Amino acid sequence: MRPGGARRARRRGSSSWRRDRWRPSTSPRAPTRTRHSLSLPGPLAEFPTLHALRAVTGAVGEHSVLADRGWKMPALERMDQDGWDVDELGRFISSSQSLKEVGGRWRSWGQWAAVFEHFPEAPGGQPGPLSHLKTIGGIKRHGGWETAEQYLAGVRRLRDVLTSRGCRKSLTSLDVEIPPFAGHDDLSALLSVDGFINTCCTSPNVPLNVRIVGGFFNLAVFYADAFPPRPSPFIKTAIKEAARQADKLTYAISQHDITHPIDDPSPAAIDIASSLSFVNVRLRVGRECLWLRPPSRHHTTRPRHHQPPAAVPNCPLGERAVCLQPSGRVCGPFAGAQDAQGGGEGGVQSGFGEGEF
Repeated sequence: MRPGGARRARRRGSSSWRRDRWRPSTSPRAPTRTRHSLSLPGPLAEFPTLHALRAVTGAVGEHSVLADRGWKMPALERMDQDGWDVDELGRFISSSQSLKEVGGRWRSWGQWAAVFEHFPEAPGGQPGPLSHLKTIGGIKRHGGWETAEQYLAGVRRLRDVLTSRGCRKSLTSLDVEIPPFAGHDDLSALLSVDGFINTCCTSPNVPLNVRIVGGFFNLAVFYADAFPPRPSPFIKTAIKEAARQADKLTYAISQHDITHPIDDPSPAAIDIASSLSFVNVRLRVGRECLWLRPPSRHHTTRPRHHQPPAAVPNCPLGERAVCLQPSGRVCGPFAGAQDAQGGGEGGVQSGFGEGEF
């Protein structure tokens, strides 16, 4: 045998022995080895149902990814979040049948309607998924560019969305932001919100937090044709808050006032006006003129002496009136008034001129 041949033979024999040692046995008594390939579980046939989840609090914008998990939360009662958009919030809570409270940042009437539109409408004769709803987050105006018509449309939309899903006489409080009283037509915003309260809240006397946008208070609101003869608690609260928060007090005569009496406010208007206090009015108002189109030549109605409501003396500017000049030019209300700091000059115009138009 060549040198080293025995050594190579032993190595070949040893390797053969090792291979034979791990070769699967065909003996019926020995277990056989089978190889299985690893694989991930298939998708869930249904989204998980979290029966015990009743509240979600402290959620911020980063947690909005939970809205895409498809969780079913029939027992969810409270949702408190900040930074979620209307679609994310609506998708996340839409499976609840027990929702009582939805908190978070202030949203417009239309935005809140978009949140609750994710819930299914109540079938005929059924209570609906929002029948337990007690409170929602604050309701604000949709920016300063929102018109009166858009504001009213938003109120109606949210009212219809809530009632169609079971929220009737259910809400126990309301935080709402209303437009300022800049003209006769702005009373319509209060009446619309008042109708929402009567439909969706447990009582007209529910706790209210009313916020006013803008600093104007136009006393002409008390002479609006639509001023209710029996104002609700909300109407009274809103007008008082508007007066308290106002920093500019005006009386703007519109075309409507040329042909309608402005010296006989209703007893309800007098009652509310007598309780107002314009404690924050600090700026001189007046010296601004509103140009009106004179009435037709055959119209015989002339404006008569008018005294603003009795609440005006509670204003730092004191009691003022307006003056309608023969040219049809309306002098700014409280013309010649002094501001709360004193100063200024001139008397107060205290009546309407009666010259020919």
